[in-house]
Amino acid sequence: MNVYHQLRENWLPLISAFSLVMLAAFGVFRADLTDGMGVLIAIVPIAFLAGILLSSSVFSRRTSLLFSLVYAGFFIFLIVGRNHAADIESWRERVIHLINLQGEWVGKFINGGTSREPIIFIMHTSAVFWIMGYSAAWWTQRSDKIWRVVVPSGMVLLSVVYYYFGPRPLWLWLATYIIASFLYIAFTWLNSQQNTWRTNNVFFEKKLGLNVALAGLILSVATLTLAWQVPTLEANPTVTTALDSTTPAWQKFQNTWTRLFSSLRTYSAPTSDTFSNNLTLGGPRNVSESLVMDVFVEEELPYAYWHAISYETYEDGLWNSPEGETTEYIPDEGLIEVPSFKSRQTITQTVRNYLPSAGQIYGMPDIIGSDRQMFLTGRTLPGESIEQINMVQSKYVLQQGEVYNSASQFSVATQFELQNASTSYPEWADSYLDLPDTISARTRDLAEEIALQHSNPYDQAIAIQNFLRQHIEYNDQISAPPNGVDPVDYVLFEEPEGYCNYYSSAMVVMLRHMGIPSRPASGFAGGEFIEDAGLYRVRLQDAHTWVEAYFPEYGWIQFEPTASIVVPARPVGGLAAENNEPITPALPDPGGPNFLEEDLFPGGEGFEDFSELEPPPTFSAQIVTIPAILSLVLIIVVAGAFLYTGLNNRRVESDLIKSYDKLGQWGQSLGVQINPSQTPAERAKALSQALPSGQKPIDNITNQIVVTRYSEDQVGDPNFNSKDEWKKLRPLLNKEWVSQKLSAARRWRNRFI
Repeated sequence: MNVYHQLRENWLPLISAFSLVMLAAFGVFRADLTDGMGVLIAIVPIAFLAGILLSSSVFSRRTSLLFSLVYAGFFIFLIVGRNHAADIESWRERVIHLINLQGEWVGKFINGGTSREPIIFIMHTSAVFWIMGYSAAWWTQRSDKIWRVVVPSGMVLLSVVYYYFGPRPLWLWLATYIIASFLYIAFTWLNSQQNTWRTNNVFFEKKLGLNVALAGLILSVATLTLAWQVPTLEANPTVTTALDSTTPAWQKFQNTWTRLFSSLRTYSAPTSDTFSNNLTLGGPRNVSESLVMDVFVEEELPYAYWHAISYETYEDGLWNSPEGETTEYIPDEGLIEVPSFKSRQTITQTVRNYLPSAGQIYGMPDIIGSDRQMFLTGRTLPGESIEQINMVQSKYVLQQGEVYNSASQFSVATQFELQNASTSYPEWADSYLDLPDTISARTRDLAEEIALQHSNPYDQAIAIQNFLRQHIEYNDQISAPPNGVDPVDYVLFEEPEGYCNYYSSAMVVMLRHMGIPSRPASGFAGGEFIEDAGLYRVRLQDAHTWVEAYFPEYGWIQFEPTASIVVPARPVGGLAAENNEPITPALPDPGGPNFLEEDLFPGGEGFEDFSELEPPPTFSAQIVTIPAILSLVLIIVVAGAFLYTGLNNRRVESDLIKSYDKLGQWGQSLGVQINPSQTPAERAKALSQALPSGQKPIDNITNQIVVTRYSEDQVGDPNFNSKDEWKKLRPLLNKEWVSQKLSAARRWRNRFI
């Protein structure tokens, strides 16, 4: 059979197969992972055409694949080189350049390292789509293995849609892909049946393809509508444990992927994080005992704050985090460049997340590194190359049970050091002295009354802290302050009760009035320390806001004005380290990708052993994706069964002899005794007695079978169409069958009542 006849017979399956790969290509292109992904739109048609030509040839599957790979290399280098290496004059140099980039990428893959070359991702993705385009054409022409066409492109598109959190509605491409998949399956099945019918000289209507397309479209839309309504299910502990077992391998793959394709664009994902960019002084707060994380440390810390975000500006009872740039942190680039402060201790925390989807990276302030790629939100300090970091977030969503390491430098400065710290604040600290005009005069007067009894900022901060702890009663069920009243003034003078937001806000306002740069910071305070396991168990009820004041040469120092929280332990006298040097244990080469796991925790014990601990049985998380996918698969199977049944009914009911046999099968389903010795008239009478409303179509089919079998010329009415009779009969049969089953169910129920 020549190419023309193959295309004429397979044109519907081929067009639908091509649309599947093109939909996946457009979905990846619209995700805008990197510039230049438009080459996929050119690669897919060429690959599909190659697949059609090679599948129509006499070559074997292996030989055709070899030719396809040669074509792929030529066209990918041609298209990518023309679009992304146009600045190189000769084609020889372009090809050598692209090959060298591939070699460098392979070296980084094997030996470690980070690749930031977007051309690599474009070439690899082009190769993947070439294979999918070629395979779609090949399997459609040479075989009916539909899943080898549907699944690869679908998985690529699904993975892109699942991990895409940008502004474009990529789910529309996935929905269209599902519809196109139904049509491809339907057309492929129809094409196979038509070939069988042609071989057996069975007549079929030419417009059958249109009916199949309409049925596939209706079923696919119905499936999508039902899938949209699938409820979120809750995972039980067994399922959660099973899913957690895949976390280390998936985390390793994710880390390797982001390392090798670090130039790809990413978007912030929706998470279940507790803290946002603003802090409100409002009404009552209600927090549960749900588990948030376990933080593993080598020994109990003198104080423990797990930092999430810091705030800067205050206006009418609302704190806002400072606006700044977001930069990407990659572990093998070393530690985050932060100021070098005195009396700092470097530690590594191993954190196991228990939230369904988390975005924030936690650690003691200040976080200086992690084994996860992160987004750092902050700003570059004026006149310096270091960053003022206000929030640290994981580049990729942290799922329940995932484990990561974070390194921190926390202050161990003594009271003596802080009492004798300089008061020459840098210019950038002025933004942490700003106060709105709405701060009342009596609030300012109170700050002076408390602080002016002391001669240095540290003692002044301690005095204000102690006053608030003694003067304000802790109560997290207070009503919000009245409109038009500054909440700080209200909690100090009108209703001296509140929770951490109020304590911290009052202290920061009073410190700023006294000329001490300060800010509120939110995260979690301590948690339950479990000594045997060496961990802090942190729950939602541990969510907290504290105060940080800036001391030149020592950095941000934590204070605790909230009466319900223990004040951080701080040594009284002397220097934290000899010669006033910061306490920083020797760190490994920051160029190593695993410096936290291998060096700060010798032997890896800080990571491997902790990940085996189970969460408390009271914790449950929502798992959305797996039930939704399983439900969608079930719906597709059911829809496919209905499609097959409908097409099979159409084929059988168009044939008079098969229609008569089907009448007998229906009779047995309705409890009618059907015997081979019965005449057609006797069988029709028995069926009509079981279904009186269907007597006429039953008699019509029976009369035609008598004429075609027993008349002299054995020729029936040429205008008779058994399918028309079944349109009347089928609903009656279905109704009677359901009625009998319901009656049987009622009888069974009555036996036990």
